[in-house]
Amino acid sequence: MRKFLAFVLLGISIAHGQSIEELKSAIQKKKDSIAKIEKRVNSLQKDLDSVIKVEKHDSIYQWEKGAFGTLGTSFSGFNNWLAQKIPSNRSSNIGFSFNLYANKKNDKYFLRNSAKINLNWVKIDDRDNPNDIADYQQTNDIFNASSLFGIKYNKTIAGSFFTEFRSTLINNFNNPGYLDSGFGITLTPYKNFVVVIHPINGNFVFQKNDSDFASSLGAKYAVEFSTKWMGIQTKSSFSAFQSYKNRFLSNLNFSSSLNYSLWKTLGVGLDFGFRSNRQEVLNYFKRVLNDEEATLESVGNRVQSYWTFGLSYALSK
Repeated sequence: MRKFLAFVLLGISIAHGQSIEELKSAIQKKKDSIAKIEKRVNSLQKDLDSVIKVEKHDSIYQWEKGAFGTLGTSFSGFNNWLAQKIPSNRSSNIGFSFNLYANKKNDKYFLRNSAKINLNWVKIDDRDNPNDIADYQQTNDIFNASSLFGIKYNKTIAGSFFTEFRSTLINNFNNPGYLDSGFGITLTPYKNFVVVIHPINGNFVFQKNDSDFASSLGAKYAVEFSTKWMGIQTKSSFSAFQSYKNRFLSNLNFSSSLNYSLWKTLGVGLDFGFRSNRQEVLNYFKRVLNDEEATLESVGNRVQSYWTFGLSYALSK
């Protein structure tokens, strides 16, 4: 009996010893697995940190760039078409508009740059008149560039500095030329919707010859809106200067571009705009109409407008 009990106890101790060794071995395997998992987690964390660093860098230094415009052209020819003033003629019209923007923003500041060009030429060749001018005559020549820098107080309000330059591009560049520069606040209540209110702004007018153009101090207001929706890309801008010196030295400008995509980057587009500037009206009366008695008060306010319709293109990044 004693021998039997001793044998049973010996068997239990051997089995107990084997189970302890097995448990120790299982624990070691689990530790090895945990170490491998931790190594993989650390590797993934490094990859995540790298991605976050790149995205943070892009948010600070990456530019949002784009360009779009409209190309309009037409050609016609008549031979002995007696119902019109010039029975035999060849005519053509070529015009295009180009819009360029480059914007950058982050949580602390934003920078918005834009430029607009609109050019147009018309040619009428009277085949019955050898002395007529058969060359292309320029009818549109518009150049506008602006830059807005703002430091954010919060998500919708920023202290800002705004500069805008307007002139012709090919004929009489900077003659006259208008430079607005000032500071105030900028509101961004919605994405791609910007409102500029600058109570301190200088409107500087450049003219090569003696003229009645005058610079003055005043307030500058500007609104810009752009959007893309179902193949339609639009960009509209409005700016106005209110002179503190003389209300007749004030001016306003509006332009809008509408492009509808038909295939990839090509489509149809409409570009139009208008402006009001009494100083330009006075210059026209004196230099073109030779009315030396004209004044800012007498010439009235003639609204200038233009439009171009034709093929459109769009490039963005």
